Amino acid sequence: MNFIGKVWGAYASLIFTIQQFLMMLIIVPILIIKKGARIERRLLRLFFTSNAKLLLFLFGVRLKQRGAELLADDTNYIVVSNHTTSMDILINSASMNNRPFKFLAKAELLKVPFLGANVGRLSIPVDRSSSDARKQSYEDMS
Repeated sequence: MNFIGKVWGAYASLIFTIQQFLMMLIIVPILIIKKGARIERRLLRLFFTSNAKLLLFLFGVRLKQRGAELLADDTNYIVVSNHTTSMDILINSASMNNRPFKFLAKAELLKVPFLGANVGRLSIPVDRSSSDARKQSYEDMS
C-alpha cells in the first residue's frame, strides 16, 4: 500500500471513530424516548440523514440526485438496496432528505448489540428463515 493509501486509511479510521463516539452521545437520549413515538422516529431520521451527509462529505463523496423532486415529502418510502458498495446505507440515507423512510433489513441485525435497537427503529426486519416468516415480513410492510 502506498503512502497516500495509508494516510487515507488512517484519516478514514479516525473520522469513523470520532463519528461513532459522537453518535453514541447523541443517540442514547433518543433511545430513551418510548419506541414508536413520532418524535423519536423524526429525531432518528434527522440524525441519520444529517450524519450520512456529514460522513459522505468528510470522505469526499459528492451526491448528484436526479428525480428527487418526484418524491413527495408527506409519503412514506421503503428503501431497498442491493449493496453494490459499502456506502449504500449512507448514500440512501443522505438522498432521502429527511423524508419518511424505512430500510428493509435482515432480521439477524436486530440481535447485534446497540445496532439492533437502531435497526429495529429505522427498518422493517425481514426474516428469511422460512416462507411463513417472509410472508409475515411482507404483511408488516403494509
